[in-house]
Amino acid sequence: MRTDPLERVQGHSEGCALLRSMLLRGRVPNGILITGPVGCGRRTLALAFAEALLFGDAQGLVDAAEQGVRRLRQGAHPDLVLVEREGAKRQLGIDSVRALRSEFGMKPLEASRRVGLVVDADRLTEEAGNALLKLLEEPPAGSHLVLTAPGQGALMETLLSRCVRVRLGPVDSATVLQFLARAGVTGPTAALCTLAAEGAPGRALELAQSGFVEQLPAAAKLLQCEAAPFTTALALHAALEEDKKQLEETRERVRQLLRAALFLLRLRRRALEGLPWPVELSPELALESIDATSADRRSGQLLQALQLIDTNVAPPQVLTHFAMAAKVRSQP
Repeated sequence: MRTDPLERVQGHSEGCALLRSMLLRGRVPNGILITGPVGCGRRTLALAFAEALLFGDAQGLVDAAEQGVRRLRQGAHPDLVLVEREGAKRQLGIDSVRALRSEFGMKPLEASRRVGLVVDADRLTEEAGNALLKLLEEPPAGSHLVLTAPGQGALMETLLSRCVRVRLGPVDSATVLQFLARAGVTGPTAALCTLAAEGAPGRALELAQSGFVEQLPAAAKLLQCEAAPFTTALALHAALEEDKKQLEETRERVRQLLRAALFLLRLRRRALEGLPWPVELSPELALESIDATSADRRSGQLLQALQLIDTNVAPPQVLTHFAMAAKVRSQP
């Protein structure tokens, strides 16, 4: 029985319809860019489209029993070249793109064409981006490049000009809850992670698996004064950074702490606007002493801190700056 791989992708009917129309017309461009919020399913959609390209019939339908399809779903098919960051690396360097170009220089081994998938193309270094541009400008016959990125802002204009863009938006809450249920996450944890993820199923699952909900009571205590989230995060970083092998883990722990505080501030802002407090969350965490002006200011500080940490600025430097600024502001 043949099925449509794109039907496995939930919540992105418009994006799937655009990609399916390319398959049905038999006019698939050499470069495609899939954009959308982090965790919304860009990579999942790109892999489903690659499956249809490599093994689909004229309608893009595949036979899941075929050996090639099974191997691709296991991430081990030679005609799909996957380029993504390894481990704690924050950028995609020139070596990854050179390897992709080398693979694309050969004829397909099993399928009728080859597909390259570049995950988080916004993380390409300038040198890597220029090398990828050459591949888009002079693509080997029967090859297609699919790029994913949160948005087009961080990509080279020349890369954008060579790609057809497929835009994905947030997914509705019901679809996110169904996605979490299939992963075994239900109840209050599923509801709160869905609310925090803002329409990104992958992000919701990541939150559930990282113990996000369990961190919320501690985050509420951190918000008792403006400087607390930053000074506490700084103490956490100091306790963990002794083991340099834990550096990326330390960064992630700090991110989780600040994001939990940011989520509670967002809920407080909603409550001030008259929206109901989530029934899954204790009213004791409602931050009733924080007014709208303070909530907005603190949220801005947290967002700036997260952005700086995500751009590889050392967490101690970021946290110390914001903690000192908050202390000065809170002094009479």
